[in-house]
Amino acid sequence: MWKLYGKSYDLTSFAQHHPGGAEIIEKTKGLEDCTALFESYHAFSDLESIKQSLDKYEKPLVADDDTVIVNTYNTDFTTYYKLIEKIKEVFPDRASVKAPPSWYLFVSVIGCAYMYLLYHMIMNTHHAFLQCILAFISSTMEVSLLFNILHDSSHYAITTDYKVNTAFSIISQSWTIWNHSIWYLHHVILHHSFTGDEQDPDKYLYEYAHMIDISHLSPSTQHLINTIIFAFFPGQHTLQSFLYAKRAFNKYTTHKYYCTTELAIIFCKILFLCRIGILPAIFYVLNLNVLYYINIFPNHDLYDTYNNHYDGPDWAKRQICNSGNFANQYKWWSMIFGGINHQIEHHLFPNMSNHHYPTIAPIVKKFCQDNDLPYVHEPTLESAYQSFMKRIVAKKEQ
Repeated sequence: MWKLYGKSYDLTSFAQHHPGGAEIIEKTKGLEDCTALFESYHAFSDLESIKQSLDKYEKPLVADDDTVIVNTYNTDFTTYYKLIEKIKEVFPDRASVKAPPSWYLFVSVIGCAYMYLLYHMIMNTHHAFLQCILAFISSTMEVSLLFNILHDSSHYAITTDYKVNTAFSIISQSWTIWNHSIWYLHHVILHHSFTGDEQDPDKYLYEYAHMIDISHLSPSTQHLINTIIFAFFPGQHTLQSFLYAKRAFNKYTTHKYYCTTELAIIFCKILFLCRIGILPAIFYVLNLNVLYYINIFPNHDLYDTYNNHYDGPDWAKRQICNSGNFANQYKWWSMIFGGINHQIEHHLFPNMSNHHYPTIAPIVKKFCQDNDLPYVHEPTLESAYQSFMKRIVAKKEQ
């Protein structure tokens, strides 16, 4: 069964007819609550009409003794609806929030340059120093494509055609040695449905007390160890590759997560790393880890975000309070790294192309000011890092 607004629905027969594809329907079956996904992914659609179409799939909630269960669902989307009306003045419908020509141009240029560099690194015998420089540049391009293609496609933010989005996600996930299906469950469904609460798989992302207890060390030493573990070795990006593979083969042994195509792409990536040489491969992977880390740690772990934590019924407030932005004044950063520094806007409107986040950010910020909602933004990466480390130490001192 599927749980929406505290009600139970049987969407089995509807899955194959869902305009957004069957995958999101099939993978949310049995989820404690699908309402947040339903609301945020239909924010620019005719939501009332879609809600009415759900009625025929509703099943009464009945306890084991056949008594009807009283609906106690209390998540409130009133604030969210008010914000949507503001955003719709600029982006009126579903098609308008998808990738604009600027996204296609940027991704095409970076993608072609990336493939050109890969070809030269594989086919030519460069000096190790030059090969390391090319590894640094090409891995930077991979991270840019990761945030622009992998992230947006997994959220259906590139186009209204779900097949195209899914294809982009599968290919890009495999090339970066992750997995589309596990990312979909971990990030798209669970993280975005339960942001900041105990069911959020990223809530304790930077807590590693179960691996090593460093609470007795000085704050500066704790900062150093945290940075080494997540930015360099083993590195957050690399750790995710191993954890995804471990989960697929150990925890979900009855489900096939890696198809032949995905395994073939992963094999090609590993072959590429082996072909370019040990030192360039190390440079390549290290740069992936560093760039991924510096773009992810500010998203939900800034000190002000930690202090603003909210787990109440107002859904929009929950997303705003439990997320944080950084370096929004640098448009080039937002473009290169897929708007990941606009985390508040992303959590409010996940299926919107990242190229639109700088446009709606002033609207969201003013809305927060007018409605007495905190809008966390660190102006620089340095200030974001200091805030993040302050939060890490504060958490451990509790």
